[in-house]
Amino acid sequence: MKTLETRYPVDSLLVDDNVVAGCYSYENGLRRGEVVMLDMASGDMLFSAATSGTFNIARHKSTIFAANASDVAVMSSETLSVMKVCRTESMNTDICVASAVMSTTSDGRVIVFDGMLRMQSEYKVSDEILWCLSAEENVAYAGGDDGRVHRVDMRLGKGHPVAEKKGVVTMLHLGGNLLYVGTSGGAVEAYDIRTYGVVLRKDIGSTWRMRVGGGNICLACVHDGVKVLDLSWNAVRDINPQSMVYAAEITGDHVIFSSFYEKKIFVDCICGKPVQETKKQKVSTLKQMKITFQTTSGEKHSLEVDDEMTVGDAKKRVEEMMKEENRVAAQDQRYIFAGKILEDGEKFKSIENLKDGSCVFLMGKSRAKAAEKKEREGGASRPGPQPQQPSYNAGVGYPQGSPNMGGRNDFIGAGIQQSFEYLSNNPEVIDMMYGHLMANMNEEQKENLRRTILSQIKEFQRNPKAFQQAMDYAQNINPGAFNQMAGAMPMGQGSFPHAQPQYQPPYGSPGPIPCSHGYYPPYFAGMPHYSPYQIPPQHPAPSPISDSRLREIHAKNANHLLEMGFDNDELNFEALKSTNGDVNSAIDLLIKWMENKKP
Repeated sequence: MKTLETRYPVDSLLVDDNVVAGCYSYENGLRRGEVVMLDMASGDMLFSAATSGTFNIARHKSTIFAANASDVAVMSSETLSVMKVCRTESMNTDICVASAVMSTTSDGRVIVFDGMLRMQSEYKVSDEILWCLSAEENVAYAGGDDGRVHRVDMRLGKGHPVAEKKGVVTMLHLGGNLLYVGTSGGAVEAYDIRTYGVVLRKDIGSTWRMRVGGGNICLACVHDGVKVLDLSWNAVRDINPQSMVYAAEITGDHVIFSSFYEKKIFVDCICGKPVQETKKQKVSTLKQMKITFQTTSGEKHSLEVDDEMTVGDAKKRVEEMMKEENRVAAQDQRYIFAGKILEDGEKFKSIENLKDGSCVFLMGKSRAKAAEKKEREGGASRPGPQPQQPSYNAGVGYPQGSPNMGGRNDFIGAGIQQSFEYLSNNPEVIDMMYGHLMANMNEEQKENLRRTILSQIKEFQRNPKAFQQAMDYAQNINPGAFNQMAGAMPMGQGSFPHAQPQYQPPYGSPGPIPCSHGYYPPYFAGMPHYSPYQIPPQHPAPSPISDSRLREIHAKNANHLLEMGFDNDELNFEALKSTNGDVNSAIDLLIKWMENKKP
């Protein structure tokens, strides 16, 4: 009997030329595991893929699907490289492939996926955990703690119980017209699925898996070891390892099974033949590292990577790990480590100073670059401004002509959107910009004004059309004054909000203002609004913000840059000052400066 050893207890097996094991561990409240490929003859580990803890694996053509503690994954059957991960709300306890990929869950559901793990449908068949699943074509059977066998017909879109057992249903095996059902009570029964009548019953022991191959039946019987029977259910072999058996496979010559807590896989001969040498494959000596990917908002994702994994591979894995509302597409992720942007084709083994436990910072793609790319790609076909339309000053960050404002959406340009976000994240800047308005206010009035401005900014972000309406209205009531005001507010990269808008005397009271809160955006300091506090004509323009105050404003983002490995404080400050505190744009600037060897 040959012995293969694993790092974690083995819960499931697949066998061809090599042995593939799904491993699961639960220690100190932490679930983890892996899928490993072992050479059957030598016991050498060929490949491995870290998981959240694997309960079962299923092969389909050139892929392997894994039911894991917090996700379902699909990987290459040749190298175990992970192709896709679909996170789930509950544990996935079993998996099989028929006309679709199906899994059972710890909250009593059968989930149906397509081949790329996009969820198609789900069936809530029990209020208790489901442990086992078997399917052919469009019909699946599931069982678990409620002691029932549930039939799910995907053509009808519903599931219902077809049999009730004494004890937990732990094993299902569908073969032809027979459904074999194993329970914790120790009996195996075969049902004719046309009538659901029992045609066979054997008191064998608590069974967890049943496999048929080479003219024999192999049962993993948990506390009762491994039982090999012929097709008439007569005993051929009884094997009793030192620990529980959850996984067993059978080939023409061999039975392969695991001893759970021993963390061992045994290969035993049925017909007296020795274990054959398999085709030799390159033994993996890949170094595993656990890397943390952190966003500037503090969200962290940990991933085990190996030397051969590329940055591009990691981006796809991290995308799947992100919550839906915060998800950043792989192609839009940027990784920064030790002051360097990591390229998609880089392998982790080639990244200098990267080691187990290192933290890589994850940024979304620079908005400025994205807007620039969109401008380049769309410039040829996008219509220019109409000659009769008054235009906004391009220096303020608005493309010429309000109907065609580019950037993140159709109405708010990239520069405007960036400034909106800057003010939302740094409300103290409002006090500096509108100190002249707040001079004679008490604290309650100041707070009301701050809330009004921030509320209007959020409204513009939610509803860009309101922003366009405000601009159109401001332009229509006095286009000349508007453009004069715009020209006094240059907003080239790095100027806002540090360059203060030139004072403009208030206009007379206009008609109804289209903004939802009756307040113009902060860029139009000279424009009318329905605040009871008007700017006195004789009031001087506010003083520029000092560098010391700017350092306070940008302190948080400056710290992010230091953590990313940009260790020149002065350059970091200059970059943040030049980009209005936008970390993404500051990184672009720092990289550009380093490439140009700016002192």
